[in-house]
Formats: sequence, C-alpha cells, structure tokens
Amino acid sequence: AGGNERRAALVDAAWELLDPEGTGFVELAAFSDAHDASRHPRVCEDGEVNEWQKERQEKALRVWCKRHAGLDRAGHVSRREFQTYYAECPENDDEAFERRLDVWTAGETLSVERSSDPAAPSPMRPCSRLVRLRHTL
Repeated sequence: AGGNERRAALVDAAWELLDPEGTGFVELAAFSDAHDASRHPRVCEDGEVNEWQKERQEKALRVWCKRHAGLDRAGHVSRREFQTYYAECPENDDEAFERRLDVWTAGETLSVERSSDPAAPSPMRPCSRLVRLRHTL
C-alpha cells in the first residue's frame, strides 16, 4: 500500500503544477498544452526522440481526453479524472511510473539541475524535482 500512497502523492504533486490555484479543474486546451510527449520514457530513449512513439503518445492522450475528460466539467480535466488516468497506469516499477509523470511541463520542468547533495535524486532521473518535493514533506 505504501507504493500506492507514494504514487498518489506524486500524481497529486504533478496535478498541483497543472492547477496551481487549486480549483480542481484545468481547461482541456491548457491540459493538452502542458503535455510534452517528447519527455515520455517510450519516446525519449538515450536522448533521442522517437517521432513515431511521440505521435502515439500524443494520440493516446487525445483519445483519453475524448473518452474520459470533461465528465466532471465540460471542457476541463478534473483532478479526479487525472488521478484515474494514472491509477490505470500499467507501470509496475515506481521509477518507470515517475518517468511517465515527467511529461507535464506546465511552464516548468519536473526535473532538476545537478545537485551537490549526494542524497539528492539523480538529475538524470525524470521527476527528480517532484520526488525531492515529496521526500521533503
């Protein structure tokens, strides 16, 4: 259960980047704009962007939005819908799950610059800013 709580906390932290005012809703257009498929782990391997995979991820998000977003409020994605999206995430290991969250930019990246602190998450590890945020709480 601890892993599930940790994942839920990471999803909530990613949502807070998208919804800094805490309204519980993000306009669909802003939600789509904040999604950077080139940062998805299946798209960016060894620093190279796989355009085919990028298009697949962009399409997958559009399909998800058409089917599942806007149920709580038309034209918006709700916090609950966002949580449901990640609750259905197939990743078994936590690091892979964290990397999937690294696609949300919302004007800032979830990754961090190099740190001199040896206990800090690796800068090569996506979502390290998000992880550090959660480890300090």
